[in-house]
This record gives sequence, C-alpha cells and structure tokens, in this order.
Amino acid sequence: MAKEVEDFNIRILVVTPGGFNTNMANVVAFCKNPLPEDYAGSAVDGFLKVLNAHSYVPPGDPDKAVKTIYEVAMGEGVGAGLEAERFLPLGNDVAAMIEESQAYFSHAVEVLGHVTNGVSRDN
Repeated sequence: MAKEVEDFNIRILVVTPGGFNTNMANVVAFCKNPLPEDYAGSAVDGFLKVLNAHSYVPPGDPDKAVKTIYEVAMGEGVGAGLEAERFLPLGNDVAAMIEESQAYFSHAVEVLGHVTNGVSRDN
C-alpha cells in the first residue's frame, strides 16, 4: 500500500504497540465463557487469569508512545530523519518479541533452507 500512495505524498507508518499502561485491561471483560478443558493450564489460560485478576501492569507509558508516534509520523524530535521508515515497533516487550521471531525464522532458514528453496518450478 505504501508504494501505491507515495506518489500522492501519503506516507504509511505501521505502528506495532506492545503493552501500555492504560485502563483498558480494567474495563474489558476477557472470556466471559470458560475456556474449553483442553486449554486448562495452557499459556492462554494463564494469560487470561492474569488479565482477569487485573494484576498485569504493562511496561509502556502511553503518553510517551503517543508523542513518539506523532514525532516519527511528522519527522520531528526522535523521528527526525526517519521519514522513510514504514514500521514502528513500540515498546521493549515488542522489541523482545521481534528479536525472538528473528531468531526463530533465522534458525528455520538455516536448518530448512534446502527444503524452503527446493520447491520452485523447474524451467
């Protein structure tokens, strides 16, 4: 999409936020219906228990996030010189998830590269 609209001087910035300390977790009801028994003890079950207990305090500061998004979008402050960037991961928790995903995919390509690259059509 960014390529399609750049001729119209429209810039696309995809913001991928981590957890931010807002009131959302306190006002949203998570899973009013119980999870199926298969999920008992799973990561999903544990995550929902933390959310429902309102004991999760996200690490992100929403005021800093809004300021950062604005500055990157406008090319000001911390965003000066970053106008060509299209992807803004926001929060140290997101940075950790990205690094973990990079390692996961790098490992997959290293181990399975011959399989990955072996499915092209024969000419």
